[in-house]
Amino acid sequence: MPHEITDWDIQEHLLTRVEQDAYLEAAFDDGDALVIIAAIGDVIRARGPEGIAEQVGMRPSEMLEAFRDGNDPPFSLVLTVVRALGFQLGVCPTNNA
Repeated sequence: MPHEITDWDIQEHLLTRVEQDAYLEAAFDDGDALVIIAAIGDVIRARGPEGIAEQVGMRPSEMLEAFRDGNDPPFSLVLTVVRALGFQLGVCPTNNA
């Protein structure tokens, strides 16, 4: 029996703030900068880029482009957008030190 392949869209799983929070937390736990940037972009799209772009002082299309999968926006922009999304970044010591 052949398998049916269907499209999978992350936006279907980022409908609530709780889902978005968990998604970003998992991306940061992964530790890969490209994964984090892509996840931030996914949350921007889930919330609608217009309001966030206005808070950041960018056009929505520019912000979406900056946080496309594989891009590497400046850290200052990442911080600004993370704050506009209602998050804060922090530093915690690891057991590796």
